[in-house]
Amino acid sequence: MNYRILPALFLFLSFSHISAQEVFKRFSPDIEKYPAELVIFMGTGSEEIMPESIQSLVQMWNDGSIPDTNKAELIVISNQLLDKYARPHPHFTTFLEVIHMFGKNPLQADNQREWIRSMLDFTGPSGTRLPVIQDYMMFARQLLESGTISQTNSTRWVSSNHGFRLEYIDSVSLYIEETNLTCYAVRDSIMILQTGGIYNPISHNWTGNGGRITWERSGYNRERIYAELDNYTVNFHLSEFKIDTVRYYNKDYFDFRIPGRLEHKAERIISGPKANFPRFISFQSDYAIDNIYENVDYSGGISMLGAKMVGSGTSFRKASLKFLRRDTLVIVARSEAFYFNPEKLTGMDTEISLYIDVDSIYHPSTGMEYFVDENRITFFRTGSYKSESYYYNSYNKVEMNFAQLSWNLDDDLILFEMKEGAATGLANFQSDNLFDGRTYFRLQGIDEENILITLRRYSEKVFDISFRADDFTRYARIRYNQMQQILIRLAVLGFITYDLDLEMITLRQKLYDWIYASVNSIDYDVIDLHSETTSPQENASLDLTNNDLHINGLGVIQLSSAQAVYIFPENRSITMKRNRDFLFNGVINAGLFTFFGKNFLFSYDKFMINLTDIDSLSLQVKGDVMDAY
Repeated sequence: MNYRILPALFLFLSFSHISAQEVFKRFSPDIEKYPAELVIFMGTGSEEIMPESIQSLVQMWNDGSIPDTNKAELIVISNQLLDKYARPHPHFTTFLEVIHMFGKNPLQADNQREWIRSMLDFTGPSGTRLPVIQDYMMFARQLLESGTISQTNSTRWVSSNHGFRLEYIDSVSLYIEETNLTCYAVRDSIMILQTGGIYNPISHNWTGNGGRITWERSGYNRERIYAELDNYTVNFHLSEFKIDTVRYYNKDYFDFRIPGRLEHKAERIISGPKANFPRFISFQSDYAIDNIYENVDYSGGISMLGAKMVGSGTSFRKASLKFLRRDTLVIVARSEAFYFNPEKLTGMDTEISLYIDVDSIYHPSTGMEYFVDENRITFFRTGSYKSESYYYNSYNKVEMNFAQLSWNLDDDLILFEMKEGAATGLANFQSDNLFDGRTYFRLQGIDEENILITLRRYSEKVFDISFRADDFTRYARIRYNQMQQILIRLAVLGFITYDLDLEMITLRQKLYDWIYASVNSIDYDVIDLHSETTSPQENASLDLTNNDLHINGLGVIQLSSAQAVYIFPENRSITMKRNRDFLFNGVINAGLFTFFGKNFLFSYDKFMINLTDIDSLSLQVKGDVMDAY
């Protein structure tokens, strides 16, 4: 075979094909000539290579399946397409496929009529551009073929109901009733169930009426957790949408509906529990839900963020939880976000108050977990600097620093202990009136003035204990980054509260007390109990039957540096009563005296030790000559 002939043959066939199309300028208005002219224009003269759509059109054209009125209009549309420089492929190919698909289903006669009417206008001199017409024809083909309403390179919207109605007045409207809409994108799918509406294939906007969105993809029962829709709009060229107003139901937690807004988006997910959509956020933030868990009441906003139901609030109005025990309020927790699931409730940056009679244990920002089946709650440190602050116990009047508080609400014992899995637990319990001179002067460093005094001075200048951090930074003439670290440390030590987001400082009473104590203007003490225990022993426990605080793992306890009073508790433990009174057994060193005994009681108000049961006493006598001891 002479391979040199192939290029020449290719050129001949190509020019023959082009020549045939160039000779063919317009379709004749004679309806009898249209099929033959179409075959020539499409370049498919042989029946073997003629596409099914052309064969079908020729057959329907000749057997009378297409009314003469439609035939004349199709010729007009064909010529108007030529006026817009439409090509056999892909424009006429798509055009003929749509006619073929309409012709296969006699029930689509009304819809075909509306489609022809719309094409007459779209292809006319004042109609739309050819790419838009091609998209519109592709829309009709996909709709008839598979129920696909819209398809792009990345997104496809499909209707489960293949019944529809086309209407053309000023624009094209596709009416679909009682369908499930599914969007396929990024290897995911999202659905709008039991809906209906109108779609505009030119603007790609769907105007829906009614419907339901569920959280079934996150593992929830579609009949118990869902959002109901009214009127809404979705752009079907996107795989995401927002709806201004929906009604949210969660029958696992409450029996009423909550209005709010919804956002949905197709996303790449690994598993249901990690889903981030759909998202619902309530309009209001003051819903009251009693017994959201047994003996747990909730107040605040409601959000459903993918797989997570969230109790939501703001920095000014936090969501709150109230825990009841034997019909008595025992814990109030406040946070901008609580995360609910059937097994566990969690909260980060949670402000908590745990009540002891009329007193409480308070922390401004801690982590929280509530295990529903065990009826057990824990509070723990998080990565936030606020969580490093001490707990304040107004019953014992001590500041407490420990890794974790754990309480089974069915028991009478609250444990202050090491972090789960840790081998050693460190904690300390400081008197409310503690003053540590070394810490105070360490805060001053080499500066001319202690930062506590500078804060007080600025507060007096602005006549307020709350003020902006950036204003104070300029007043103190300290670099902002350096000042931020200083303020965080002061907040952890309890001298101020510092809101990093709002850049607000609020002075606390402890700041004033330390300033006065530094110049001996008020009474203070040096009681600072350090506890170190090994697992499984806790650092301390609170017995709710008598409110006794049992502290373990103690070393030496200093009561007075001036009088040299030190306590060495037996078994390294004491029992603290109200207002820092405590019982202990062991040894007391008081100057030259050493007492051995048990049932000793230290009274904080009197600042005296009641020596109830002395086993023995030793006395040292100062001599003129220093001995070997």
